[in-house]
Amino acid sequence: ASASFVINTTIGILGLGNPASKMGLRAQKEDVGQTLGAYGISSGCYFVLPILGPTTLRDSVGIIADSFVDPFSIVTWREKELLGISGSQFDFLSVKGAAAVDFRGDNMTNFDSLEKNSIDMYASMKSVYLQDRENKINNTSDTGDEDWGKLDK
Repeated sequence: ASASFVINTTIGILGLGNPASKMGLRAQKEDVGQTLGAYGISSGCYFVLPILGPTTLRDSVGIIADSFVDPFSIVTWREKELLGISGSQFDFLSVKGAAAVDFRGDNMTNFDSLEKNSIDMYASMKSVYLQDRENKINNTSDTGDEDWGKLDK
């Protein structure tokens, strides 16, 4: 668990407060694919999934594992009630679809530039994806919540 999580859970009264941010700590968004990478599991082959986009063998296993530990996925996709909250698969698909459209909208200029300036769009997208995942695994991205960040050109 990250220091931010521990502080907010204890001092912040189960996360109701956010004293960790006042101490200069920020929440880290990690997923199972990043955790496996941090433990030295290689990424495996790179491929592009329909709708979900680019991934690797390790990260696709991570996507499946994430669905078993994500409370939102449990409440919506698996349609289980959790603390009186329930949802449906439609809710899950709506939120994930909106997030994908939002990501595409936020990075439209980046995508257009990449497409215009690359000889091989597939190879360029692969390079960007693999560099981004490596930065996230090593926690070397200094860009906060931005998914694209500062990648080598």
